[in-house]
Amino acid sequence: MTQPPAPIDALFQTRRRALYALAFQRLGSAADAEDAVQDTYLKCRDVAWGSVQSPEAMLTRIHLNVIHDIRRRRRRSVELADADGSEAVCIPAAAPDPEETLLARRRLRAAQAGIDALPPVCRRVFTLCRIDGLSHADISAVTGLSRPAVEKHIVRAMQRLRRSVRD
Repeated sequence: MTQPPAPIDALFQTRRRALYALAFQRLGSAADAEDAVQDTYLKCRDVAWGSVQSPEAMLTRIHLNVIHDIRRRRRRSVELADADGSEAVCIPAAAPDPEETLLARRRLRAAQAGIDALPPVCRRVFTLCRIDGLSHADISAVTGLSRPAVEKHIVRAMQRLRRSVRD
């Protein structure tokens, strides 16, 4: 991991209150909003900022993706509270049967092995698209690749992953 350059630190500090407000508005929790801001900063450390044309747009996109991830995690859990609402406990939602879990774990291991086997540039483009949720244009800006090259890497990655999961 690399440290974000000083201008990105400055941009992050300038936008911190706005990022917090956006996260609080979408998540409804001060703790989750603060977590989202911190996670956004950590994700910014993985971006090659020198090739980003619009750092503010990239920062916002990363933040929105972090918020989306937090909301997705929430849907996977159930919150139980006492009748008076004083004690809330968050437990995982009902799990699928053991056979489904085993099959899902095998598919996940196969997918991870397939991702690990991708060439480095292809793997980076794929993870920026499918895991971080960046658009092809944003990936092009981050990596310095042309948009058609980004699309080509994503198609190749998907083909290889389908084969690795199927085999």
